[in-house]
Amino acid sequence: MVQEPINFELLLKMVDISQRMAETRELKPLLDYALDEAIKLVGAERGYLILLNPDHTLDFRAKRDKDGAQLTDPADQISHSVLNKVINSGRPIILRNTAEHPDFKLSTSVIRLRLRSIMAVPLISRGVTLGALYVENRSREGQFTQNALSPLTLFANQAAVAIENAILNESLEAKVAARTAELEQAMAELEHRWTEAVEFNRVWSLLSSTIAHDIRAPLSVIFTALDQLNERTFGELTPDQDMVISTAQRSVRHALNLTNDFFDLIKLEMKKLAIYPEVADTRLYLLSLYEIGRAMPWSKGVHFELSLEPDLPALKFDSTRMQQVIVNLLSNALKFTQQGKVILYARTSRDKAEVIVGVRDTGPGIDPTELETIFERFRQAGTADMRRRGTGLGLAICKELVELHQGKIWVESQLNVGSDFKFALPVPGS
Repeated sequence: MVQEPINFELLLKMVDISQRMAETRELKPLLDYALDEAIKLVGAERGYLILLNPDHTLDFRAKRDKDGAQLTDPADQISHSVLNKVINSGRPIILRNTAEHPDFKLSTSVIRLRLRSIMAVPLISRGVTLGALYVENRSREGQFTQNALSPLTLFANQAAVAIENAILNESLEAKVAARTAELEQAMAELEHRWTEAVEFNRVWSLLSSTIAHDIRAPLSVIFTALDQLNERTFGELTPDQDMVISTAQRSVRHALNLTNDFFDLIKLEMKKLAIYPEVADTRLYLLSLYEIGRAMPWSKGVHFELSLEPDLPALKFDSTRMQQVIVNLLSNALKFTQQGKVILYARTSRDKAEVIVGVRDTGPGIDPTELETIFERFRQAGTADMRRRGTGLGLAICKELVELHQGKIWVESQLNVGSDFKFALPVPGS
């Protein structure tokens, strides 16, 4: 048997095609290009590029004739006997005359379709069969030679690698598209919820502000009337009347304080609470607050003290809002301290950049698990005495007011020893 000469021109063409396939990232254009070139290179009339699905069914991804026209019903236009042998064995096959081949001449499709020249090669990448390349010529016997099979096998191997890469790329793009769609949906839902939340907060803040204002106004009138009665403006009171009025006055004052806290919280929430800081003598200011603290109803077993470091630097702050912070801290100490000391103190930080103001007490202390959340809204240290419990707004408001002054607030506490609430304000120009 005479060996046919190697077609070097065909081999060079295969190398060029392989390079182009390696540069093609999308699967469909790659399959169409690979099949078109294979048909032209071997002189086939028709070609099919078949991929194996995960369930091992056949997927005719490309099916064309030599003119580039799409073929219909591809599964009925090939020899499945030939195709299955190539896929199962992983080896190429070349048939010069299928109708006379002992393995296939009795095949129904070979007889029905009058198949003649067939060449099929497996698509194998990294040891895995991805499918097969199947070309045929029904009008001529011996169309495909052994010399054409070798370059086509090389071509198929290169195509398999490119196809696997394209499949991976297609899978990755599908996953990215799916994740992107999920993200877009999540973002749209988040935006919708955010819009609803903003509108809800706007309505809630407006409604709450109106309610707080409508409650505070009559409370103020009642408190003024009780104060006039307590001052004997309308005549002397019996001891029983005096006790009732004093009790009512304390209750109304408490309700007013709660309403004011709530009103401040609303303004903080709406970013409408303004502060008007001015430079002031820190020592004189704290002396005035000490006098306010001395007038508070401390338990008989509590000694209230003032401890100020000499030469405290001046600070810039809103005196009304800072009084609100310190009085709130003193009120907490008063509420929880039944024996020992409560100290209002101030000192400069080690680097002289801040002044630290604090209220230290000898109360029951705070559980360590509550220290991180004690400045949150509607949070307060647990206590068995429900009469001592408030709304849980006071410390939250203190925190926001201090932060409006570019300061920070924190607490140090030990159970059964006491608590030390302190805040730091920056020294101007430091």
